[in-house]
Amino acid sequence: WRALENALPQLVDGKRLDFLFLPAEHDPDSYIREHGREAFERLLEEALPLSGFLLRELSSRVDLKTQEGRSALLKMAQPLLQAINAPMTALLLRKEVAALAGVTQAELETLYGVKASGTAGRRVPQKTPRSRFSSTRALLRCLLDKPELVRDFPAEWHAEGDEAAAVEALVGYLREQDSPPTTQVVTEQFMGTQHETVLKQAGAEITQWGEDYDVEADFRGILEQQRKALREQELRALEAKGLQGMDEHERARYQQLRSGGMS
Repeated sequence: WRALENALPQLVDGKRLDFLFLPAEHDPDSYIREHGREAFERLLEEALPLSGFLLRELSSRVDLKTQEGRSALLKMAQPLLQAINAPMTALLLRKEVAALAGVTQAELETLYGVKASGTAGRRVPQKTPRSRFSSTRALLRCLLDKPELVRDFPAEWHAEGDEAAAVEALVGYLREQDSPPTTQVVTEQFMGTQHETVLKQAGAEITQWGEDYDVEADFRGILEQQRKALREQELRALEAKGLQGMDEHERARYQQLRSGGMS
């Protein structure tokens, strides 16, 4: 626990810190001498991420079924979360603690004075949170912040570029899960992959959202915007052919698009 407290101020977004617990009579050298390198490496694969260790320990010290226990959790977690200088990590852990305590993230941040004090992870309100980013990047942020939105993601979606590849990889991963994973789990899943940098950047941008930002509304708006752009692109391509150059199917599609067809 002391090691965790000392590590919190040193955390860096995108870097992973795990906890490995050995039998009391062993340190890493003695464990390897007795059980071998392969056995030790197998243990390393089961090491607990810092976030998991922190939340497990906090939860074990209180009774989350009672109001008093949840209140104690919030009190214990406050100095720990405020010691974190990595904005994305601090944001994700605030979300996790808020969920454990049965409060909203906004309520927890108000209680901790996050916005008033300007501590790490401060969220800056914006009227147009995606104005500086591509619509594909905005989709990535929405899915990263709220993984359950994958249920509404169209199966036929396609785009080009690194951000689009990250979206497709994230959607594929989320669809394989039995239940929506937490944002922290999703972020850790892609560490060390070709998508780590894009996801890290998207996660950092989430901290710029205002507390009233409607993720679901923006997500659906982005998808509709992209569908509209594809329809307009298809319409222009057909117009370039001219009616005489279209076959029967293309003429029917052209009329559908001209009349505002959605499919």
